[in-house]
Amino acid sequence: MIAKLVNIGLYKGYVYLIKHISTNINETNYFREIFEGTDIANDWYNGYVILPKEHELVDKFYGDFEEDYDLKVHGGITFSDYLSKIIYLEEIGLENRYTLGFDCNHAGDNSTKCNEKYVKNECKKLIDQLINLDDCKVNNKNKEVDVIRNIDSKSRLVVKHVLSDKAFWVIEENHEGERIEVLKICENQVEADSVVNFYLENRRRSLYE
Repeated sequence: MIAKLVNIGLYKGYVYLIKHISTNINETNYFREIFEGTDIANDWYNGYVILPKEHELVDKFYGDFEEDYDLKVHGGITFSDYLSKIIYLEEIGLENRYTLGFDCNHAGDNSTKCNEKYVKNECKKLIDQLINLDDCKVNNKNKEVDVIRNIDSKSRLVVKHVLSDKAFWVIEENHEGERIEVLKICENQVEADSVVNFYLENRRRSLYE
């Protein structure tokens, strides 16, 4: 098996990596091919996202957190460990960074459909979810919460349905769910979305100015 690093990128402050894996045809798992009833490719791409040191999922095995977080990425998360386990990058100081990864070596996958560009987009999609991890909490999907967006490490925006969806409260709260401020009470979802977008855009500008 040959594993080659083909791309290192930066997206919204997160580093992602893409590897191309190729095998000799004699190494093909024919038993898997027979039982799954589909051809198995001899080359494919893997995608990896390096977590910030303070991220909530650092040091957590994906099999343990997948019941709490519904992270949408091709084939699901299939790797959670330190980067040194899969590639040597000591010269740029990333070998001790916790990393989540996924692969495109599932039944029906091929390197034409799941090419490098596709995997790059999947890495970015995963990063967007990791930034707004509260959105991916399974329990949140069953609550009267429509939108949750992290603002920073201390607070987040929440839109809550009240009065049988006759009002929408845009609330800033901390990550423990304690209310900081009710920003606005809106009459419909469109108005609530507008308030959220306006607040995030102006907050973003203030952070970068």
